[in-house]
Amino acid sequence: MHMHAEHSEHDLLTPQTRFVPARRALNPVLLDAPVTSADGTRASVFLAPFSAKIEQRMPLIISLVSGTFLLAAFIASNTNAPAPLFNLLTMFAFVIGAIPALSSVWSSLRDYSIDIDALMLMGAGLAAIVGSPMEGAMLLFLFALSGTMEKFALDRTQAAIVNLHNLAPKEAIVLQESGEMERVSLRRVEVGMRVLVRPSDTVPVDGKVVEGQSSVDEAAITGESTPKEKIVGDAVYAGTANQNGRLVVEVGKSPSDTTLMKILNLVTEARNQRASVQRLIDRIGPTYSTCVMIGSVLAGATLHWGVGLTVREAVYRAIALLIVCSPCALVIATPVAYLSAIATAARRGVLIKGGAYLEVMSKARTVVFDKTGTLTTG
Repeated sequence: MHMHAEHSEHDLLTPQTRFVPARRALNPVLLDAPVTSADGTRASVFLAPFSAKIEQRMPLIISLVSGTFLLAAFIASNTNAPAPLFNLLTMFAFVIGAIPALSSVWSSLRDYSIDIDALMLMGAGLAAIVGSPMEGAMLLFLFALSGTMEKFALDRTQAAIVNLHNLAPKEAIVLQESGEMERVSLRRVEVGMRVLVRPSDTVPVDGKVVEGQSSVDEAAITGESTPKEKIVGDAVYAGTANQNGRLVVEVGKSPSDTTLMKILNLVTEARNQRASVQRLIDRIGPTYSTCVMIGSVLAGATLHWGVGLTVREAVYRAIALLIVCSPCALVIATPVAYLSAIATAARRGVLIKGGAYLEVMSKARTVVFDKTGTLTTG
């Protein structure tokens, strides 16, 4: 029964608009599926409620545990603690912090690609090889912490979008030609049917008032704070709140084509409206990573056979070159900046389609609003 209810909530979404998991670093506003509530809780027939909560908070747990071991290793290194204890703490911080990075790289390798995440993981591992395990562990901890911040920001944005989707009821009261009323699933409502909207009900469809008179709060759709009076012939929108009168609405659009669903569709299309930094990373990431790896090997070979350095010295310099060329700060900082801005806007009732629009807003110096008709009827 629970699984059937979950299915019905998402049936109004077409295959093109279903929410799909985004790349963990750089797609900021899409929903992870399946989502069953505004707090981001996922439904699973395999996990008990407590286990589901643990699974939901696993990125945070990994970050905290890795950070704790890293802090303990730092304290041990400054208090003349035994070397084995320092090495053990550093190893734990390194291994635990590497879990998110390994997961991301493994997903890329399964698609036969090497991205910047792989380059960063390799840089952390090679830093440990050349005698700087603390620096490698710190890099992996920051990577895990970045993922946790992304998930937190994404969950907050996700909750705002789910709340928008939940504005529309899942059922409607259809008036039959015989005059009888029947409560049916919104999926069965068709254009031309007549729907009863009682006082304090939410309008389930886009359509035209054919009977009755009432005030309708359209703030969720148009942003107009004052309820509008609706009489016969006026248009109403799905997701708006009927105030004090009885309305009979003739359905003008299918439930999957309402204004509310179009808003959700625009939000889900954000994956095609990427920020310039994201487009740059996605475009050059695999090629850049491959070139850096090949270049490091060639540099080491040249230093050994061409310059005459020992094998150890040549390998050390090749590893240093690879670490320096790893754009760790860019990979870690870029998504957090976009996600934090979008999540903050979502919590305040503003839906931003993606990082590209944030960039446009950052360049704006003057904003002109034409209040007459544009915002109130738009």
